[in-house]
Amino acid sequence: MLREYLRRWAWEVGFFFEDVTADSPESRLQEIAPGFPVFRITAG
Repeated sequence: MLREYLRRWAWEVGFFFEDVTADSPESRLQEIAPGFPVFRITAG
């Protein structure tokens, strides 16, 4: 999920991710993932 987010929005949110990009290794994305919560909003 983080990789796709960075692909689509890095130009706007890249500064939150420091040295991580959509091309970063999977291991690096897994390393930072706990610091970026993911949630879904649905209509009841």
